[in-house]
Amino acid sequence: MHIEKPVLGDITQGSIFTAANTENYSEKPTWGLCITARCDMAHENKVQVFNYIPIVRYEDWILEDGAKILINRIKCEVEATAKDFLRSKGKADDILDFYPPNQILNTFFPENLKFKEITEKLESLKLLQNNSPSKIDDIKKITIGKNKTCEKFLKELWSNQLSGYYYLDDIGETEFGSKSGYVILLREVHHVPKKTAKAIGNGILLDGENGFEFRGNLNSKIFDFSYTIGVLKSPWIEHLMQQFSIMFSRIGLPDPTTTSLTNLNKATIHE
Repeated sequence: MHIEKPVLGDITQGSIFTAANTENYSEKPTWGLCITARCDMAHENKVQVFNYIPIVRYEDWILEDGAKILINRIKCEVEATAKDFLRSKGKADDILDFYPPNQILNTFFPENLKFKEITEKLESLKLLQNNSPSKIDDIKKITIGKNKTCEKFLKELWSNQLSGYYYLDDIGETEFGSKSGYVILLREVHHVPKKTAKAIGNGILLDGENGFEFRGNLNSKIFDFSYTIGVLKSPWIEHLMQQFSIMFSRIGLPDPTTTSLTNLNKATIHE
């Protein structure tokens, strides 16, 4: 619905192509979405490079960037549960900042099944933080008992409210496609020379003699042919660019003093 077929020889803002480069997914299928302004692309000599942001499959993203976010959220919740438990037993909750959970367990609560369960959860989360999960079953295990946290996280992604990422359920007909959708990495801006971008519009056989000069700008580990597979239509491309712009132009302000809030309350609320 939001993807239209590409025009042979044409590459424009919203064009999606195969064999794009990424930082953490070089061994996985990756695509690129062109973000260079249409007006720049329309003028032959205005720009010498075309910018794009990578697209990866959801099933690859959830084991890399997605896993880091979800694991951290669940870990924060489990740590909060651990601190509540410690306070309920008359212990200072900040001992978690100085001693590992298993040492606290063995020292103070060796027979307590609840804290033992909390400790095991924290240890498994720490292990996954240090070594990225290798399969979706690893993610499913850590979400046991944390369905609401996981559902909230996935809804943020699906509704494009997860900062730094943009979800699409489809990007067009392609090899190595996904049934679970795709995630655009908004923070990871790449570029290709204008000559490469023009060649992508017509299709480049990367393992052929004519494709040799383009291999340094593209990822030929998975795809041996780089070409446009679709174009993100309006208003989706405008919405994506809006999300992209907001992310890079956010302005942080110091919190206002509570004095002004107190004055507002006094002026408005009857005591």
